[in-house]
This record gives sequence, C-alpha cells and structure tokens, in this order.
Amino acid sequence: MAAITIDAVPGPRRAAGPVERSRSTTRHHRHRYAPPPGLPRRGSHVSAGGSVLPGGAVTAVALADHALSAVPAVLTVVLVARALEIPEFGGFALGCAVVSLALTLVRFAAGTRLAGIRDRATVRRVTGDLVAATLVPASSAVVAVLVTIAVLPGDPPLGVLLALALVTPVVCVQDVTRLGALACGRPDAALVAGGVVVAVMVLPVASGIRPTPVLSVILWGAATAVGLVVTLRACGARSRLRHGAGVLREPAARADPMVRGVLVAGLGTLWVLALASGVLGAASVGGLVGAAAAVAPVTVLVTGGPLVVAPELTHRRRLRDLPCCGAVALVLAGTALGWGTFLLTLPDGVWEAAFGASGQAVHDLLPWTVVVQFAVGVSASATLGLAARGRGRAITAQAVAYTAVAVVAGTAAAVLTRDPVAVTASLAGAAAASAAVGWVHLTGSPEGPRPGRVPSRSAEER
Repeated sequence: MAAITIDAVPGPRRAAGPVERSRSTTRHHRHRYAPPPGLPRRGSHVSAGGSVLPGGAVTAVALADHALSAVPAVLTVVLVARALEIPEFGGFALGCAVVSLALTLVRFAAGTRLAGIRDRATVRRVTGDLVAATLVPASSAVVAVLVTIAVLPGDPPLGVLLALALVTPVVCVQDVTRLGALACGRPDAALVAGGVVVAVMVLPVASGIRPTPVLSVILWGAATAVGLVVTLRACGARSRLRHGAGVLREPAARADPMVRGVLVAGLGTLWVLALASGVLGAASVGGLVGAAAAVAPVTVLVTGGPLVVAPELTHRRRLRDLPCCGAVALVLAGTALGWGTFLLTLPDGVWEAAFGASGQAVHDLLPWTVVVQFAVGVSASATLGLAARGRGRAITAQAVAYTAVAVVAGTAAAVLTRDPVAVTASLAGAAAASAAVGWVHLTGSPEGPRPGRVPSRSAEER
C-alpha cells in the first residue's frame, strides 16, 4: 500500500531561524547558527528525554521501528486476500488505499511538527494536541471509505470495509503516539510497541486460527490499540480535544509543503486506482495494492529514512549537500532493488499462499512496483535536499509533476490498453517525473540562505 504514496520527506520552508553568537575570538564576532525551529541540532540523535541508547543505536532502532510499523497493515492485507475472492479483494484494496493516504498525511504532519523538540513537556503537549487533530483526517478517511462502499459496482465486501473504517482512527492515533515516543527519545518503547502489535496479530494465526476478513481487520485494530497503550505510556501524552482544531490552523512552516505534496500526489494515485476499478474491474486494484503491500516495509524506509540525515544536511553547504543527497539516493534505490530482487526470486507458490486467488495478479505487477520504489527513492533524496534549503515550491512542483503524469498516463493506460501492468507502469513514470523535477530544482537552485542560517557580514559591513 505504501508504495503508491508520494515520496516526500519532511523539511523546513525557507525561514530565518534564531542566530546565536559565540564569544568573540577575534576583533569581529563570529556567527554560530542555531538550527531552524523544529529541527534537531547538528549531530544530535535524540530529542526530549535523552535516550540512554548511543546515537548510532538510536538511529538503528528508529529505522527498525519505521520498518516494523508497516508489518501489521501488510499482515492484514495478506489475511484478507487469502479469504476473499479476487473482485471482493479489489474492493477492499480500494478502501485500503484511502486509509493509506490518511495515514501518510498524519505521519508527515505529526513527524514534521515533533521533529527536534527537545523538551519532554513540550513533546507531551504537542503529541496530545496532535492526537486530537488526527481525528479530523481519520474521520475524513472513514467517510471516504463509506463513500467507496456506496460507489463500488457489484457486491462490495461491506462487512470488511465497515470494519476498516472503524479501525482507521485507532491506527492513525497510534502512529502519532509512536512518533511522540520517538520524539521523547524513546525509540526502544516505539519498537516494543510495534513488536507487540505484530505479536498480537501473529499469535492467533500461528495457533492455526483462520480469521474471517472482518475478524482480520478487527484484529489489526485491537492489536494497534494495545500498541497505542504502550506508546502513550512512553511519551506520557494526554489528548486535548479542544486544542485539536487549533493545531490544524497553525501555520506549520515546515509541514505545509510536505503535507500539501502528499495530499496532491495521493489524490492523483487514488484517481488512477478508482479509474482502474471502473474500467478494468476491482480485481485490478487488488493486484496493485497487493504488490504495494509486498514492498511496504521498504516503502516506509524510503519515505522515513531520510529523516535521519535531515538535521545534519540542513547545516551543510551546497557543494557538500549534493553528494549527500546522491548517496541517499543510491542507498534508497539500492534497497528497493535489493528487496525487489528477493521478492522476484520467490517461487510462484509463495504468492498464491500469501495472497490466495489474487496471488498471480500481485506477482505480475511486482516488477513495475519495484521500479516505482526505485524512482521513489531517487525522488525522496531530492526532496530531502529541497527541504533542507527551504524550497517548498519545488517540493510542491514534484507533487504536481507526479499527479499530472499519473492522471494523464494512468487514464490513457486504463482506457486504451485495459492492462493493469500498463497502469502500474504509468505510476512508475509518474514517480520518475517527480524525481526528475526534484533533481532539476536541486541542482539548479542557488545556494541562498539556509533555514536557521544568516549570511555572514562582509568586511565593508563590519
């Protein structure tokens, strides 16, 4: 699922941050620059609370938590796919795409707001406000799923879609508290919570129980609720419902372009999926979402991994940040290719065992889904550099390029070829267009003042 979301990396707009002055060691003051609001200081690996883990261990645990957070959704998709026929699974997959967009919006909005807050009390307060604010996109996703039920042709799986709508708020809120635990310097608690969620889902299946599709979704919601308790205790947040609307109205300088990009590109993807469902049938959407679920852990790393290097990159000069972004692109694209190669070498029987009747459709669409992930990694690395330079408009241009290509090429592929493989290839082309636009803006942009950095004065000004 996550493979069909926009490849955005949270980062700041161009805004002057506070200037700190060191003690004068010469006749002139030397400027020492503070990080922009919301970004950790260079070299810091923890936020409020001061984790007892070493910096490298904190980074590793945080990355592991990002990857583990995708596993429950993947397990749910697998359990439902094994129990439903192909057309019914396609209807469920379209609902999953709506929930995936809502969850991605929540993740980026909360992640950018919490990044770098160094005071534990502030983290608790902001997390509580974000929990209340999360109910708005979560409720919107519930309404969207209900609309999906109403417009789907044939006999959509009403029970499982209603269950999906009910668990959406729980899943979104738990992700906010997970990010709050990370911001508190407790990635270990976030990782434990993720492990608990996976264990609660796996144990019944390992015991030989074959849950129905509705029970599979309810099991996901119940397991997520258990993880929610763990992350709430870790970050100590208390929801303040009356402050939720205020959070949505705040001019979150760094979150706005990122969330806007996620929304624009996500709506473009939903258009392609809805069109494919209407023209090719719901079964085609099941294959698209199933293939995306197979690469979901890598997708989470591709979209969340650049956060690890974002604070350091913000303080680099242009000649140094371009090689850094290039290295990130190689790592992310290489990870996508490596995981995709592993999946493609699996025997055909594995896909039928995992996705039931939809297994062959998932396997057929997997190669182009891997290409999508490759392009997403390259695009995310460019977005990282643009975010560090405060290039919000360039980030929006990436999202617009993705959506334009996805809508035009996806519509043409669905109407002219009636082939799900061609539709998936159109999404790969959209991701490639986003990557091209991002790197053109990144390599052609002037240095300019960094967020949190003020140009030093010339000798004449002194």
